[in-house]
Amino acid sequence: MINIYVMNVSPFEDSFLFSKGLSLIEKERQDKVKHLKREDVKRLSLGAGLVLLYGLNHFLGQKDGNVKAVEDRKLPQKESETVPAQSFEIGACEVVDSWDLSVMTNVFHYSYGPHGKPYVEGTNPIFFSLSHSGDYVLLAVSDKEIGADIQLRKDGELQRIAKHFMTQEEFQLWSEQPPAQQKELFYQIWAGKEAYLKLTGEGMTAGFQTVRLDAQRATMVDTRMPDKEVTTLWYEHEDYQIAICQFT
Repeated sequence: MINIYVMNVSPFEDSFLFSKGLSLIEKERQDKVKHLKREDVKRLSLGAGLVLLYGLNHFLGQKDGNVKAVEDRKLPQKESETVPAQSFEIGACEVVDSWDLSVMTNVFHYSYGPHGKPYVEGTNPIFFSLSHSGDYVLLAVSDKEIGADIQLRKDGELQRIAKHFMTQEEFQLWSEQPPAQQKELFYQIWAGKEAYLKLTGEGMTAGFQTVRLDAQRATMVDTRMPDKEVTTLWYEHEDYQIAICQFT
């Protein structure tokens, strides 16, 4: 089972809401937020702390929250009945005003994998992956290792950037697309690579060339382990591309 949560952090531009939200998260993240320089980065860090506490508790069924379904996934994906997923958009104001997250602190104890990736320890470990871009924070939670990424789809010199992070096969596929579809595929590939490298815990140390989109545009493939089965889910939410990766 996979739960996916997204939160728009722009409401935290309100100083009162920001201060109230800050009081609800763990002391360690509070200190981290306070030491950050940029206000937009502070909002994202605060949002990540709130979404993490909310999402973990919601996933475990400890407390219901004020959530609504986000858009259904729109991009091509590999259908898999073995990986059911549900997604939620969490309102920043609603969470801070109606749900006392402070009573949930110190509930979760984190351990770390071989590459330093955190998870919730216990008899039945809970795995999660955080990402942020633009005004949004993304969290994916599962009972299996998981990787998640969100990207704000911007215009720009896509061809120049594509040459640096796509494999030859991906760049060829991308170049053959009509101009109107190139931006969509560009961010599908980018988010998919990021999500996979977060799944393994390697991050950018492994490099973008170690993972590619398969020929059917259905999932990501590890070029070092091409027979390793991976399920990839893609979502669109507003101007953002979301990708979720999990080993099948």
